[in-house]
Amino acid sequence: AWIDRWPEWSGYPLLSLFGPPASGKHHLAHLWAQRAQANFITIEEFCATSLENLVAQKKNIVLERADFLIGDAEQEEKIFHLYNQAQQNKFFIFLTMQTHPARLVYAHGGHLA
Repeated sequence: AWIDRWPEWSGYPLLSLFGPPASGKHHLAHLWAQRAQANFITIEEFCATSLENLVAQKKNIVLERADFLIGDAEQEEKIFHLYNQAQQNKFFIFLTMQTHPARLVYAHGGHLA
C-alpha cells in the first residue's frame, strides 16, 4: 500500500521496509524504483559516493541492506544528511533491511526509541 501511496508518504521522504531474507523486499523495491524512476545503489556504492554526489543526481534512491551500514558512525551520519537533503530537494529514499529499525544498535551505542 505504501508503494501505491508514493509520492504521498505523509510528508516524509523515506520509506524503510524490513523483513527476513526472501520475504519480497527486493521485489517491492524494484516495483517502487520503476514507478519512481529511482536509482538502485548498493551499500558499497553508497559508502564510496559522497553525499554531495548522491544529492546532485536529484534522483530517487533505493538502498538495499541499509541495516548493514548501522554501527558505522560515518555512514549513519551520511544517511541522516541524505534524509535531510531528500526532504529539502524533493527526492525520495527507499531502504530495505533485514533487521527491525528498533533493534539496530547505532554507533553512539543507542537504539531508536
